[in-house]
Order: sequence, then C-alpha cells, then structure tokens
Amino acid sequence: RRMQREEKSERSRRLVLDTALGLFCHQGYRATSVREIAKDAGVSVGNVYHHFPTVLIKSRTVVFFIALFSSSAVMGAITVTPASPSSTDIVTIRVQNTFGAEARATSTSITQVGNTFVIEQNVEIACMLPSNPVVASQFEIGPLAPGAYDVTANIIFTGIPPLPCSPPPITQTTAFTVAPSAVIPALSVSGLLLLGAALAVTAVAVLSRQ
Repeated sequence: RRMQREEKSERSRRLVLDTALGLFCHQGYRATSVREIAKDAGVSVGNVYHHFPTVLIKSRTVVFFIALFSSSAVMGAITVTPASPSSTDIVTIRVQNTFGAEARATSTSITQVGNTFVIEQNVEIACMLPSNPVVASQFEIGPLAPGAYDVTANIIFTGIPPLPCSPPPITQTTAFTVAPSAVIPALSVSGLLLLGAALAVTAVAVLSRQ
C-alpha cells in the first residue's frame, strides 16, 4: 500500500508540473497563477503546496523553476536490430532518448570488451520549455559470433544557457543473443554426382510426359 501511495503521489506531482509548463507555454508565465495551475491539474491549491513543502513556494515563481528543472526527464532505451540476430546479420545498436527540454549530443562512442558493448554519450541540456528533442546515437557493429551480449550506455549531462541544468548521469542497459546462422550441409563429390543424376532423371521424365 505504501508503494501505491508513493506512486499516486508521484503521478500527482508530475501532473502539477506538466500542467504548469503547459499553462506557461500557452498563456505566458505572468498570466498564470498557482490557483489556475491547481484548477487545470484537477487538484487543490493545498495539494500543490503539499508536493512542494517549502516556505519559498508561496508564488508561481518556484513552481515555474521546479517545472523547468523537471522538464529534463529522460525517456528512452537501447534498441538492437534485428531483434533476434543471427551470426550472419549486420547488427545495429541504437541508444535513443527523448528529453523534456532542449538537448543535443556533443560526443558519442562505443567500445567492445569481450561480449560487452559500452556506449559513452555526452549530452548538453538546458532547462527550457518543452521541445521534446530526440537525442540518438547509432552504431553498426557488423556480424557477431553466436553468444549472449550486454550493452551499457553511460549518458553524462552538461548544462547550457540560458537556463543550464545538469541532471545526474544515467545508465541504460540491455542484452541480446546472437544465434548461429542456418548452415547448409556441404555435399561430397559423390553426393553432387548423385544429385545431378537425380535431377537429370527427373528432367527426362518430365520431357517424356510432354
């Protein structure tokens, strides 16, 4: 039950922040009050203050900046294509995230140690009104030997003007398995001769029927 209460509280908190950002973007910061934020979010003014229990939050100013900083949330994952590769497939690894604020990748790299791939990505981010940019890095790593592989992406943030914010680094992981490719058994010389003879007999039979 405690976990359910915490999840409900977090959803309510996120709703307040998303509502605040939407109003700021739609009608401007100065025209938006805390009471209006509460009304559009479907919560009480007291509920807004409950989620941000600080003496400073007596005006929409702090809600505004909290919303901005929260807009740097990351949503995304690492994907591997094809999803179930074989040892003859060209494997591509892609790390893609959508941010709630202006963001761009400044550098990215991938290294392989054994059956583990490590992606290092540096992202510049600014706490601004939502623009939902997609920051992605893709690597074609070619065919791989059969086996289990792990992928780890380490993403480090650097703040940029006009409202720089630097969220803590995040790590994303995934795993995939490369299956052996289907192998057509090789025929010996005698096997090839027998196959050729069988095909010839079949061809003669077909011609005789015509």
